[in-house]
Amino acid sequence: MGSVAPQLADNYRLTDKDINWHSFGKFTGFVYTILDVNVEKRTIDMMFKFEPKQNCFYHRHVSPAISLVLEGEHHIYDRDDNGKELLKIRPAGTFAISEGGDVHIEGGGENGCPVFFSMRADNDHIYDILDDDLNIVHKVSIHDFAETFERIEKAA
Repeated sequence: MGSVAPQLADNYRLTDKDINWHSFGKFTGFVYTILDVNVEKRTIDMMFKFEPKQNCFYHRHVSPAISLVLEGEHHIYDRDDNGKELLKIRPAGTFAISEGGDVHIEGGGENGCPVFFSMRADNDHIYDILDDDLNIVHKVSIHDFAETFERIEKAA
């Protein structure tokens, strides 16, 4: 006799009371947690939780990034070639793969939004933090993530 897969409740909701969320420096409106960093394979798995109608900052992933929207709506604000802002809305359950290179801001919809991210880098450079004029403020590396993850793990 084969095994029967457990059924998820139709009204399943993510409960994040046991997740150790962290602020992202001086930025407000979202928190994050790093789940895993593998420097050798250049992989990072993490979650962001955006507060309702709150956004992060302009940034550019330089390698592939995978996302899964766990609840609510994930808002992505891109700019077209003329500088006009474009809004993409990804509802809960949306799985997306970005090859990197696009400049955007991410945020939460009306009810906020937790999102799982998995980054698979081609080299040590993971993404760029940009200012409002799209100038690079900081180049973020796999080593930056590893140091942060180690510091968080030690503090827990």
